Amino acid sequence: PKVSSAHRASVESALAAIEEQGSVSMVLVDAQTGSGLAISDLVVYGASSFKALYSMYVCESLVEKGEVSLDDYCAVNWVADSSGGYSGGSYPVYELIEAAVIYSNNNAYGALRDAFDFEGFDDWVTGLGANDAVYREDSWFPTYAARSSARLWSEMLAYVGEGSETAQWLWDLTGQTTVSFIRDGLEGLDAVVHNKAGWCSDSDPSYNSVSDAGVVDLDGRTYIMSIMTGMPDTESNRALVGQLRDGRSPNCCGDLVPSGSDDD
Repeated sequence: PKVSSAHRASVESALAAIEEQGSVSMVLVDAQTGSGLAISDLVVYGASSFKALYSMYVCESLVEKGEVSLDDYCAVNWVADSSGGYSGGSYPVYELIEAAVIYSNNNAYGALRDAFDFEGFDDWVTGLGANDAVYREDSWFPTYAARSSARLWSEMLAYVGEGSETAQWLWDLTGQTTVSFIRDGLEGLDAVVHNKAGWCSDSDPSYNSVSDAGVVDLDGRTYIMSIMTGMPDTESNRALVGQLRDGRSPNCCGDLVPSGSDDD
């Protein structure tokens, strides 16, 4: 695939600004043609960007097969944030997924991982080619590449395309996320964004992250987009992620053209 010279310059400028603050990997794919951009396979701490994808595992691999019901209760045994709710007791799976996806609640996400990590998660995620997102004893937030993230969001598109009630419910949740750096960067363009962002600042830079990934519908086309950065979480760094599709720049999505087309 080819991109216009103006598009390439815009992306390179935005990436250079990010690289001054931390590492970055990015994938942008036109879901209809397969044309796109892939920049680095560097793995990055994804933080909460994985919560919607893990929820897809629960829904697609367990709920759809009748092994788990969204009305089943899960105990909250792992409390990361005493002020975030879900700090004890048991809650229905659907409520935990809603809290994890929309509000990025760590306690709700931890309850899901506690309950379902050993019900086939590693087989599911490696079967989709995201080998760097497997279970780890030291963290439920994987360190993975944008390419793996994009593969999993591609599966999200395929899953919702199957038309099940559970898939549509999860898809609707990803359209209600309270934080989206991608959505912010597309403000004013009538884009519809389904996403899950992740953010963290830590004294250990390997746990820094300002990342976002999901599906963008814009001008009648659908794109899979994943931006994974190792920047510490600040308002200015969040804006840098959004600037990979800055409203003042050439259309970073519409410029994508099929392989062999003129790039001017």
